[in-house]
Amino acid sequence: MSSEKPRRATLPPVQENMDKLEKAINEGNFYGAQQMYKSISARYVSAQRYSEALDLLHSGACLQLKHGQVTCGAELAVLFVETLVKGKIPYDEDILDGVRKIYKVFPQIPVLSNLADDDDVQELTEALRAAKTRLEGCSSFLRAAIKWSAEFGAVRNGDPQLHTMLAEYINSESPELDMARVSYHFVRGNNPKKFASTLVNFMSKCYPGEDDVAIARAVLMYLSMGNLRDANYLMDELKRQVTSQELDFPQSDLIQFISFLLLTLERDALRLFNMLRVNYKSSIDREPAFNELLDDIAEKLYGVQRRNPLQGMFGDLFKLESFGPLTDPGRWFHCAFGLDFLIVDGIYYRITLWNPATREFSILPECNQNIPPKVENCVHILGFGLDPISNDYKVIYIRTYVDRKKKNRGRHHAIYRLSTDSWRVLEEEDVLFFKDLRISPNYNNACVNGVYYYWQVSKLFHSGLLDYGVLTFHLGTEVFQLIRSPISGRGKLLALHDGRISIWDSERIESERSTEFWVSNDEEHWTKLLKIDPLLKVERMFGFWKNSKLFVESENGQLLLYDLDTKEFSDVGIEASEAGNLDVNTYEESLVAVSRE
Repeated sequence: MSSEKPRRATLPPVQENMDKLEKAINEGNFYGAQQMYKSISARYVSAQRYSEALDLLHSGACLQLKHGQVTCGAELAVLFVETLVKGKIPYDEDILDGVRKIYKVFPQIPVLSNLADDDDVQELTEALRAAKTRLEGCSSFLRAAIKWSAEFGAVRNGDPQLHTMLAEYINSESPELDMARVSYHFVRGNNPKKFASTLVNFMSKCYPGEDDVAIARAVLMYLSMGNLRDANYLMDELKRQVTSQELDFPQSDLIQFISFLLLTLERDALRLFNMLRVNYKSSIDREPAFNELLDDIAEKLYGVQRRNPLQGMFGDLFKLESFGPLTDPGRWFHCAFGLDFLIVDGIYYRITLWNPATREFSILPECNQNIPPKVENCVHILGFGLDPISNDYKVIYIRTYVDRKKKNRGRHHAIYRLSTDSWRVLEEEDVLFFKDLRISPNYNNACVNGVYYYWQVSKLFHSGLLDYGVLTFHLGTEVFQLIRSPISGRGKLLALHDGRISIWDSERIESERSTEFWVSNDEEHWTKLLKIDPLLKVERMFGFWKNSKLFVESENGQLLLYDLDTKEFSDVGIEASEAGNLDVNTYEESLVAVSRE
């Protein structure tokens, strides 16, 4: 696969190791073989014998996956790609064929069809966990391969075949299908006909009002990349397939807008393009991302330059009095950051209030009312903030549990008041709102002006599709509300000094790590203030520190400050054990007493 340096005598031909490790796997010694694959391949890499290291890792990944060892196989598959990068192996068809062979042995087990008649909670939980493992493993492998192909010889966005593979795997394997994510990779792929089939299949299962949005998103994504040809092909192919299957093609103002837009873009008609945006504004506003895509189209096809969002009001928006990283102690697995102090959910499911400024803490009384005995707690979600009406601090506690005896799930909701040191358990009629909601145990939440915001919440439809939102809890009225999220991927909530809530979307574009910054105008509308292009060797972005500096996490887990003006990085002196474990949150010091004594 590449030019080799003279071999060292201490390393035998790679085939000997491959045969030995294949025998170990066939005998069921998966873990032992895994460790040997990693250590031996590292020795070949150290000797710069990349071709042999690649052969070994490729063989190991395929064998582990064929034996159902998804975690092990995915790890070796990612190491295969990392070795391509270390060896600076150029992109070619032979290497791509090797990547394709690994992809083909990843298990493909559609989750939703398997679980349709499954009433056993434990089996359901295990099946979803296995599906998540498969999806994360294959996605990590293909994202790494896409990044390698873009860096070492393929097109700018990475090899189109790899994007198509990833789109198909997400579509077939994800228990919580995200069509925006599927579409992102299809439009960078090379198979618009397959994309059309995927959309038609989606249209046959989704709720009314979801089909035209999915079609519009797909067309606009193509156009935002300057690909008018495939955008037109997709529309034509969709209509052909719908007709052949005797289905109804969506008829809505949004589809009408897309049809007029495709005709408009065939000629130099910027004025007409802008008129369409004005006339169909209500339809376009159904999906927050559409305006951003249309801005991209205007820039790509008409040369319209965007206004720099850092000018004017933006410079004063992030003047936070105190903003810094806080370390989560090892025994705590959940911290909710409030404006004054933290809540910590400890290993024994006890909640503790802690004021770092005074070093005072108080363990809250247990809250097990209305919970059946001997249940297994699955998910704990906490919130904390000041009720501006009663001037009292409150804790919101939502937990999901599994009753193994009755084979069902339950959810427990309770509110704690600091002034009375007591809990109020919400009755069933108070939480009917939660019936179709899923709340992810994501700790990037925030409290602003007496309203606590939970990220990420989704509403599950019968088709298996999710609609993402932000759950709010008004501390004064103790009322929950769901507001639409401007993004559908992972994000981070931050409170701003002017009393608004913001979302950093730092991982929506998977392989490129673009970052978008959204600010709420009210509880229904969001405005995108900033989009930052991908930064080399940056894993995630967290938020602003001072002026134009923002916190970022490097690909090796270092916390850095990046200056948008000078384009320079500075080391903060904090490093995680591995990338993805860092977090940055707002904290305002207070002398409020935690204890009531």
